[in-house]
Formats: sequence, structure tokens, C-alpha cells
Amino acid sequence: MESVYRSLAGIDVHKKMLAVVVRRPSGEQVEYEKRKFGATGAEIQHVKAWLRAQGVSEVVMESTAQYWRPVWYGLEPHFRLHLTHPLKTRAPRGRKSDFRDAQRLADRWSSGDLEESFIPDSEQRAWRWLTRTRVQLKKKLGVIHSQVEGLLEQGGIKLSAVVSDLFGVSGWAMLEHISQGVTDVEVLAGEARGVLRKKDSELKEALAGKLEPVYQLLLKQHMDQVRLLRRQVEEINQALAEAMKQHIATLHRLSKIPGVDVYAAQELLSEIGPKAAAFASAEQFVSWVGVWGQSGIGGRQL
Repeated sequence: MESVYRSLAGIDVHKKMLAVVVRRPSGEQVEYEKRKFGATGAEIQHVKAWLRAQGVSEVVMESTAQYWRPVWYGLEPHFRLHLTHPLKTRAPRGRKSDFRDAQRLADRWSSGDLEESFIPDSEQRAWRWLTRTRVQLKKKLGVIHSQVEGLLEQGGIKLSAVVSDLFGVSGWAMLEHISQGVTDVEVLAGEARGVLRKKDSELKEALAGKLEPVYQLLLKQHMDQVRLLRRQVEEINQALAEAMKQHIATLHRLSKIPGVDVYAAQELLSEIGPKAAAFASAEQFVSWVGVWGQSGIGGRQL
């Protein structure tokens, strides 16, 4: 932590308002300048201009919901920024106020009393948005998979008991027929591919059911959602391939780790960065990866 004898600003971030306090040492005393701003892009530019006029070089704020992001992005090119977690800076009961919170942020940061959150640069942030969105899209596919299985059960169709993946080549072709009201098990089983053909009698028995029109409609809608999600995942795959093309060698090394494919390698790269520079030691890195692995992408803020 640098000397306390420096000018810095604390910002209490709200959805529509920013309370800004500049902390400036003056001999043995500390002086404060206070001002409120809106939270729009134009207002953030006013914040930037005012902080510059005040001689501020560093700014500290809380990671309040998502509201801190536009403030951070607007000030990032011009100041050294620090982000802290709200749980670390909560006001004593009954003493909360906007300017007091902003002043407390500045005072505690100046005294070295706050822990900083890691915010990656703009390139890595874009990677994280892509990989984390892809994870969420795949989770939605998993939810729809369960919903489709439930719809089939409504008609006594036990396809998932025989087909390992309802959305695989064979399962998808059968679902197409089922959604159109086809009930002929010969036609449905005829879509089997590969080793599934060896389960012909078992497959026909599992397919001996019928969906009522209302469930056929829902099945069609679910399949439309799957097509959309698959297209979106592929678009993200292509965007990531382009965005990370300068780091192909790193992705190749990561994908040599047992259990890590190219998609997992992309997720690791987006979270830790090309050089894992956010981690001061191997122990910190291993600790973070352990929590990240347990909670999933986005489960832990860097």
C-alpha cells in the first residue's frame, strides 16, 4: 500500500446516483470534497473531469450489484481504480449515508484496511462474458432436456431409457417425428443409428406411446429453443476462437491437462488470464481454482 499522503476518491455507487468524496491530506489534517452525480454516461464524464480537477489519481468503489461496471469502465482509462466487496465495507448499524459511505471507502483504502477485488482488463472481461454466457446457455439446454423427458413420460414414451442422449442424432430424429404426431414404432425406430440399431426390440417397446396434441406443441417449442441455443453456442464458439487466436499455444497446453478439453481451456484462460498474473503465488491460484471448480463459472468473483 502506498503512503497515506495522497489524494484519492471514494465513490458510493447507486443505480441512479454516485456519491463522490475526495480525500486530500493537508498537513496533519485530512480535507474532504463532496459532490453527487448522476449515473449516466454523461454524468460519469463529469465525474472524471471533476476528479481530474481535484488532482485525484486513485479511486475506490464497492462492487454494488452491476451498477459499478459503467462507472469503472468510464473511469478506467484515466485513474488507478480499486474495487472492494460491500460485505467488507458495511457501515455500522444506523450510520449509513451516501457521503459517509464514500468517505469511509477512501479512509479505509488509504489506511490499507481493505481487500481489493481483481478486475481483468477489457480483453479478458470480453472473454469471460463469452465463456460464462456459453456455460449458462448449456445449462439451459440441460433444463430443456429434462423438460422434454418429462413430456415424453406424459405419453408413456420411455425413449430416454434406451437412448443415451435425447438430443443426439438418433434421439433428435425420433423427436422430430414424435412432435409431428407420428406413433408408428417402425418409423420411429428406423431413425436409430450405430449401436442403437442393436436395441431394436427394446427401442420399439420404449416408443410404444403417444403424445396428445398439447404435448406435441410443447415438444415443438422446446425443440425450437434447442435449435436457437445450439446456434447461439456455436456463435460464441466462433467468437471465442477469433478472440483467443493469439493464445492458441496456451490453449493447446491447457487442453493437455487430463479432463480439460478446448472449451474448458477457453474457460480457464478467460478466468485466470494468459499469465495468471492476478495470483501472487501458486497456492493462491490452486485455492481459487478449487473454489471455482466447486461453484462453477461465475461462482466466485475475481
